[in-house]
Amino acid sequence: MIHKRWYFIVLAMALVALAALACGGTTASPTETPVPTKAPPTKEPPTKEPPTKEPTSTKSPAPTKAPAPTKTSRPTATVQAATTDARFFNLEFASQVVDDSSGISVVDPGFLFSDVSEVNAVFEYEGTEDGVDFQRIWYLDGEQVLDSTDPWDSGTDGKNYVTLYVQSGLLDVGQYTLEAYYDGVLVLRGTMEIAEAGAIYQDRFHDDLSGWVVDESENSSKGYEDGRYAVGVKSPAWIVWAGPDAELDLDDVAITAEVLFESGPDGSAFGVVCRYESIKNFYYFVVTPDGRAGIYRQREGKYALLSSSEDQPEINPAVETGVATNILKAVCEGTTLQLYVNDILVAEADDDNFASGDVGVLATTPDEEGGLKVYFDNFVVGLP
Repeated sequence: MIHKRWYFIVLAMALVALAALACGGTTASPTETPVPTKAPPTKEPPTKEPPTKEPTSTKSPAPTKAPAPTKTSRPTATVQAATTDARFFNLEFASQVVDDSSGISVVDPGFLFSDVSEVNAVFEYEGTEDGVDFQRIWYLDGEQVLDSTDPWDSGTDGKNYVTLYVQSGLLDVGQYTLEAYYDGVLVLRGTMEIAEAGAIYQDRFHDDLSGWVVDESENSSKGYEDGRYAVGVKSPAWIVWAGPDAELDLDDVAITAEVLFESGPDGSAFGVVCRYESIKNFYYFVVTPDGRAGIYRQREGKYALLSSSEDQPEINPAVETGVATNILKAVCEGTTLQLYVNDILVAEADDDNFASGDVGVLATTPDEEGGLKVYFDNFVVGLP
């Protein structure tokens, strides 16, 4: 059988995306109607997903400790519909695929890629029937860039893949989501990121299955809203922490995030976290609605302002005040801690308590008043 390729062509200068899917093999004409192809069945263990680190909140003078977070499973990248006998499972993304006489295997699987011209979505299937409509929809940062349907032509079981690629250059940076429908039923859904060069982790929050916890209680809320990650702190003297499900254990990092303050008291603070060892031990870098910026350490549940000898962070003109967006960059390199706001260095500290740990975001309210609402976007972790 001749393998056919589904094209995805991005015309960046014209801001037009022409996309398509591919099953590996000989390149066909861009105008040719693609069909999935038969691949030899391959037995592989189910994909292992990292556990989710669930954010927590607690009541006490802010900033302060919170109870230990619980862990849940990462939202699966595979959706198995109950309304069809066909099964699609073990979805993986990879920058390269080997397709030879021994079957299909992936090279460097993951959910984050950079400087690539193609990404492959590899999956297993069974119970399928040739001739049934197989639809693929790709989204980039929440915007649909491809909707293509062809008859299934890969037999009843096996392993296959589709390829998203550009003919020249690199795939655009952003969050890509693949949805696949068999006979009109959603059978696969997965998300991966194309990040800036050097990124270790990235989330643009355009897909609510990217792994950050969605939760609401009488004191706080966390969730996806309009392509951003929203954190609300309803009660006074509460601190809310949220992190990705990647279970990162990093030493030297640079964390960048856009933070939009929507509402809340001036005494609130919000920002990013590095070297998170536990809910009692981590560094955090924050700004306030009235223009303050500072670096804190939480050690054994007790907080300390490291960037100033005063009892609160210093006001800095680089911080946009009121309802505004600030771009924060936190650098943790050796014992050096630095906070940049809108590309300006606003706070520094030196501390050797924590050498490595996870990353995340944080929001907290003062003793007297709650009602804080902030949005985080374009969360990127890289090397300093």
